[in-house]
Amino acid sequence: MWRVGPEVETLTDDVRHAGCRATVSRYVGVSETDVEGRFQLFWFTPEGEPEWQAGALSVGCLLHSPEGALKASVKGAGRKALAATG
Repeated sequence: MWRVGPEVETLTDDVRHAGCRATVSRYVGVSETDVEGRFQLFWFTPEGEPEWQAGALSVGCLLHSPEGALKASVKGAGRKALAATG
């Protein structure tokens, strides 16, 4: 989950992508370039939820490996997560 800061005036797809890329790279422990080149990112915003309407702007970030199923959690796995597909 990524919390949108007050510096974000408009929550565009580009902003969502950049925020999720940074969040996922920290979660996995790799550079944003590694995430961008190897995984697909998807996101969702709970726009209908009361928290969102009240200003708690969060974006859920999902990681997908187009090369096959991940064999284990990628949390903190670092670069070895990049070889976890197949």
